Amino acid sequence: MKITFAIEIFCRPEELFPWIAEPEKAMRWQKGVRGGEIIIETPEKIGTMFREEMEENGNRLVMHGEITDYIQDRLISFHLESKVHSVDASYSILWDDGHCMLAVESTIHWKFPMNVISLIIGRKMKEGIVRQTESELAELKTLCETNQAHKWNGGTLDHGDNTMPEIETRRLRLRPITMDDLFDLARLWADADVMRYLPTGEPRSVEETKVELRYMVNHWCELGFGVWAVILKETKGFLGYCGLQYLHEELGGVTEEALRGGTDVEVVAGLAKPYWGQGIAPEATRAALRYGFEVVGLSRVVAAIHPENEASRHILHQGMGMKVDESMHYYGDCPHFVIVREEFQVDDSLYVLRGAR
Repeated sequence: MKITFAIEIFCRPEELFPWIAEPEKAMRWQKGVRGGEIIIETPEKIGTMFREEMEENGNRLVMHGEITDYIQDRLISFHLESKVHSVDASYSILWDDGHCMLAVESTIHWKFPMNVISLIIGRKMKEGIVRQTESELAELKTLCETNQAHKWNGGTLDHGDNTMPEIETRRLRLRPITMDDLFDLARLWADADVMRYLPTGEPRSVEETKVELRYMVNHWCELGFGVWAVILKETKGFLGYCGLQYLHEELGGVTEEALRGGTDVEVVAGLAKPYWGQGIAPEATRAALRYGFEVVGLSRVVAAIHPENEASRHILHQGMGMKVDESMHYYGDCPHFVIVREEFQVDDSLYVLRGAR
């Protein structure tokens, strides 16, 4: 039995997340939970084990759970077991211009004899669970919005000092990519025509995209530079991504063996098909390289392309001045390019940097 919900809540992710992840707060809106305790707590949260006591219609039920996935202020997933069923539940938060969209997915597997009963009255059971979940999420929405109402100022949230670097070019806004971009990135990487021209070559699932996106987000947090989401200023739409990151082991791409001799910072980019051939990729790539050399202080940047990607070959070689390097094999036999700081030529194209540390 699978149940999915989505609800809009007017607060920040860091204000909503504790109401889901902290047991004391979660008990205020999860009506059936009567108590519980942490059994084993891990620093990274994944693997944390706990026990919950549930009560419904006078019946008491003990559930043992474990956190299976965790991204601070963005995602938490659980696996729970009781004597009658197991539950896999996931709460993910997307942030969009002053409000959160909370997506909830829950899959329930009934054990004997409840699995037999569910075959007979499964529809009524699901309807009851749906009604309870709707009621709980409505209570969560009320708690969050009431608790945070005093933080609103003139209808907008005060975000404080934002020091994450953004770049404005003639047509584009480059902002650090976040977990909120998962759906847009997953849609892009599910397109076989887009992926066939990238070094990895094959479409990716949502889960595979999530793994790579988490690397991109952590790269910003730990190193202060990384991959930007490419936004068209005119429409504010997500076109793709472009930026700088250390080469790392990647599904269908760089292997552990390829990194044994060390790693490099690579420039990466990917755009949705409607925006090919309009000069957007070189516009974003030039801005990313300039940031890498002028702000980060990189001594060199590398790149790799699919052997059939002549458009990217032209951008890197003729447009950016990168040179083919046949000694590199990070992506196997794919063509590799390199440029050093002294060879990068700054032109007069619009480049406005905001929020750099």
